Amino acid sequence: MFTQTRLLAASAVLLGAATLGAGLGFAQSGSAKAEPARFDVGSDPSLSEVRARLAEQGFDLRKLEYDDRKIEVKGTDASGKCLEVYFHPASGEELRRERDDDCDSRDDDDDRWDD
Repeated sequence: MFTQTRLLAASAVLLGAATLGAGLGFAQSGSAKAEPARFDVGSDPSLSEVRARLAEQGFDLRKLEYDDRKIEVKGTDASGKCLEVYFHPASGEELRRERDDDCDSRDDDDDRWDD
């Protein structure tokens, strides 16, 4: 009888721990931040295509730089966050983005890309 009581108690403790662990796992996965949507500028985009496609996606372009390694844009997204976003120049794939805190003025004279 004593062995059955200890076995039941141990089972209850293990079952409780398993239930608690499953609950914590669910809470952690449910609270994970969603990956922000990537911007799309299309493959082999021209300057006007970059401007138009970003505007369609709610991005207010402030600065644009282009070279054979990357397209770099700076501006605000639809929620007003200032970002620098980097794209692959041929595929148009968004490579990375960084928060920035200097989107106060437009820098249209700094476009380093001819249409």
